[in-house]
Amino acid sequence: MNYEEIAKIDLNLLKILKVLGEERNTRRTAERMFVGQSTISKALKKLRELFEDEMFVRKAHGLSPTPKCEAVLMQLPVVFEAIDGMFNPFWEFNPNTYQGDITVAVNSSFLQPIMKRLYPKLRAQAPLAELKLINWTWDTEAKLQQGQVDIGVNFSILDTSIKVRNEPICKAKYGVCCLADSEFAQAEITVDALSQQNIVLMLMPDFADRTSFIERVLAQAQLSSQVVFRSDQLITCLEAIKHENAIMPASTLVRSALPKEMTMRPLPKEIPTPGGEISLYYSNINRQNPKLTWLRELLSETLLEME
Repeated sequence: MNYEEIAKIDLNLLKILKVLGEERNTRRTAERMFVGQSTISKALKKLRELFEDEMFVRKAHGLSPTPKCEAVLMQLPVVFEAIDGMFNPFWEFNPNTYQGDITVAVNSSFLQPIMKRLYPKLRAQAPLAELKLINWTWDTEAKLQQGQVDIGVNFSILDTSIKVRNEPICKAKYGVCCLADSEFAQAEITVDALSQQNIVLMLMPDFADRTSFIERVLAQAQLSSQVVFRSDQLITCLEAIKHENAIMPASTLVRSALPKEMTMRPLPKEIPTPGGEISLYYSNINRQNPKLTWLRELLSETLLEME
């Protein structure tokens, strides 16, 4: 494509493409952009001509982007950031007056405890923003690259694209949740003691197909594990601990979310844990963005307070 052809590109088409990529639905895209659905359909036709590609294919659940469209969607944040930088080279972010979205994706095992500390800070500093604190899911990495998620919090051992930066903040520490009045809460924690307990496990996207470290420790000691419940929701796991008089290995970040009748016991050094760090994840292309800088500072402060 030569310069003359590039100069003819309507930036509004790229805005529509970005929202279409997020919504995968022409009606919802029209609602978000405050235009008629026919406008979106016409724009999609122009996009197909511009990129010489179908761009989106209709399926039962909505629009599905073609491989070429996926590649273009990945590049759009770079385009819009470059335009912002050109017109606002000294742009500063003022959270107190910001009226857009702030989206933070957090590993489901510590979304609730982080939200308890982070939400009041976000609301106090950004009173006009629409706040979204969501679970880290299988497509969060892609959403970070596309700008749909501003920043994520997860374990550092994730295998992510080089387009997503992994910034370790604090060491990942682990303990065992149990009922405060249970025998386990008073007993010495040994591998043999763990094997005699009912175990509840948190399932996490990107880790669901891996054996938990407690199961590995018991297997290495040739002891069986009595896993009675698995869930991807912390509150559900805590209910299961009550009903099963069970234990649950978890990040120590969970401690602040435990109900009064529960406690968390530290694991002795002789029991190996996954190690690693708790990290912030964000798109490399946005690393200089003032809004992201503010979020990084706020989340780092929150995680270090909880450590």
